[in-house]
Amino acid sequence: MGTAQHSTAQHSTVAQEHGRHSMKQGCRTCQERRDKFLRRGRFRWPYLKYSSYLAQPDTLASAGFVFGPANAAPGNVQCFRCGFELTGWEATDDPFAEHYSHQPGCAYARLHCQTRTAVVFW
Repeated sequence: MGTAQHSTAQHSTVAQEHGRHSMKQGCRTCQERRDKFLRRGRFRWPYLKYSSYLAQPDTLASAGFVFGPANAAPGNVQCFRCGFELTGWEATDDPFAEHYSHQPGCAYARLHCQTRTAVVFW
């Protein structure tokens, strides 16, 4: 996401609305978070088939997000550190920029997202 582009990812309250527990537990490492996006079965990261999307398992996990899908929000993610949730991803939404712009007070976002950007390789 460049500075001239408008953010399209939206703050989500899926976990609270559906009475789910936090998705943060058991996802402290980047590899654990990445694996959540790649798991098999009904709920898998819905944008895997779109290689042009910046929000892919590697970038989302590196930006501190854990995958937490719901029927109403199949692209829902949550920060493992601060618990902030986002959904409604579009191709140009950069997970690093989204995390930091929505949660500048998150210690993980300040340390890992403030100066990074996602890159797509074709």
